Amino acid sequence: MAYGNLSTTINAAVSGRTLAQNNAAIIAQNLSNAETEGYSRQELKFSTQMLGGIGCGVVPKDLIRITDMFKIEQMRSKTSDLSQLATLNTFYTNLNQNLGQPGENNSLSASLNNLKKMIESLSRRPEVDGERTAVIRAAQNLAQDLGRMSNIAQDARKMADAQIYECVQDVNNLLTNLSSINKEIQYSASQGQSVVGLLDQRDSKLKELSELMDIRVQYASDGQVNLFSNGGGTLLQTEVHQLDFSQTSGINATVTYASGTMNGILIDGDPAKDITTFISGGKLGGYIMARDADMPAFQDSLDEMTAVLRDQMNAVHNRGTAAGVPQTLSGTRTGLTVADNVVGLGTVKVALVDRATGNLVEQTTIDLSTIGTIGGIINQMNTLGMVANLDANGVMQVQANNPAYGVAIASSSPNEATITSGAANYGFSHYFGLNDFYVTGNTVTGKATGIASQLAVRQELVDDVSRLAHTVLDVTGAIGSRVLTAGGNSTLVSMTQMFGQEANFAASGKISGLITSLSDYCNTVIQYTAAEGRYLNQTLENESAIYDLGIKSLESIRGVNIQEEIMSLMQWQRQMKVCTQLMLTAEDMMQELMRIKR
Repeated sequence: MAYGNLSTTINAAVSGRTLAQNNAAIIAQNLSNAETEGYSRQELKFSTQMLGGIGCGVVPKDLIRITDMFKIEQMRSKTSDLSQLATLNTFYTNLNQNLGQPGENNSLSASLNNLKKMIESLSRRPEVDGERTAVIRAAQNLAQDLGRMSNIAQDARKMADAQIYECVQDVNNLLTNLSSINKEIQYSASQGQSVVGLLDQRDSKLKELSELMDIRVQYASDGQVNLFSNGGGTLLQTEVHQLDFSQTSGINATVTYASGTMNGILIDGDPAKDITTFISGGKLGGYIMARDADMPAFQDSLDEMTAVLRDQMNAVHNRGTAAGVPQTLSGTRTGLTVADNVVGLGTVKVALVDRATGNLVEQTTIDLSTIGTIGGIINQMNTLGMVANLDANGVMQVQANNPAYGVAIASSSPNEATITSGAANYGFSHYFGLNDFYVTGNTVTGKATGIASQLAVRQELVDDVSRLAHTVLDVTGAIGSRVLTAGGNSTLVSMTQMFGQEANFAASGKISGLITSLSDYCNTVIQYTAAEGRYLNQTLENESAIYDLGIKSLESIRGVNIQEEIMSLMQWQRQMKVCTQLMLTAEDMMQELMRIKR
């Protein structure tokens, strides 16, 4: 009986020392990984070893990691949200730096206000060519600034598209890594080996993946994971289903994902598994939102401003003329035919004016309510000493036969004579674009995607600033009387007033429809973009603070507390010492018993 009791004591001491050694090793590992991001503190669980119903030591049971999976899932989801916010915030930071603030010298509104100031200055001295040149330059600067902002928006979309490609490659690499970890977990579990280290690796890779895109995770009982995109697309389930994306070349405002001219993100390259619209989180979510939503919305607002600016400037400029009236007027509206019906009201006076004296040479009055067709207009204009026709592109051309004479046109109705096209009414010259100030490529009136990058002062004005309209034809003057004066400024005064007059701005981008002035709309675009940037930045700060609190809470559970670990290590070392001493004492007793027996 004594031998049996001593043997049991020795076995208990040995198992206790082994347990203490194992725990000391685990604590040492915890301490060495105290600063390792994502590391979960490990503990060794044990149970009492029973022999014949009598406890005779302890046996290791499970090596576990101390963590909170619910909090890990929360933080992973928050990681995805923060990454998306941070990514989108960079685009607005760049936009706002280039837009400037209302009142700043480098802002878009400053360029618009400068054009107004130059026109006001010219209205005081309309005969001075230097003042006219200043107006043209200010108008060009405004067009260049609108084009620059449009290019910034499109360059941002190009960058986002390139970054989407990079992110997709990173996602595929992480999916491959997670697939390998799954296999290691499966193998280790089947061999009865610990998988706690692999689980930390798994969670770390899932966090990295969440920084790139929002995902749905399904955990198996052995620790393996199946991954899905929002919308249910399978990313990892037994096998990896990689993402496929091709960068789009030649990106401009008209190239969009919605129109099918820009590529989406596909699972396994299958067009039926396009998950682009389902990705809302992570860097991918931010880049997709910038490329397909926010930058196009900003472009749309720029285009709306451009269209109204062009149409308002052209409407006023077409009502006027220069004192040195041009011999030739060329339209901008294409596709006209002589058979086109004219729906109009009021009367228009077309005159030949001596370019040197401003005296009226001859004139004709066109009644728009009865003229019928464009061919009828052309025929009546050709009763004067001029040639009016449509060129091969269906553009109205008017030229005085005598180079000493010029062509001037003005409404002679109490209210401006108009031609109706669609839902809009245009002055006579404005309808044909005979004396336009601004042009936007092939878009003559209204808005088209990307016109902000095409806005330009009409080349005839750039080449000859004397063509800048500053006065109006005196429709009451008799033949031989002076109907144009170099000092006339009525058109310039109307232009100046135009900047503060209310106009209809259609809903564009994220800005609702407004009835406001051109200057105020420009400020609205700037202020709205700034407000979006501030909102993103503030949201990012708030969400980051919440995230930091969540991480601290998680780390308080799984993190390594160095002081506590050292105290635990000391306890196990004492346990080891006690067990060792017990073993030595029991062995001595055993030897003494054997000696007595002999």
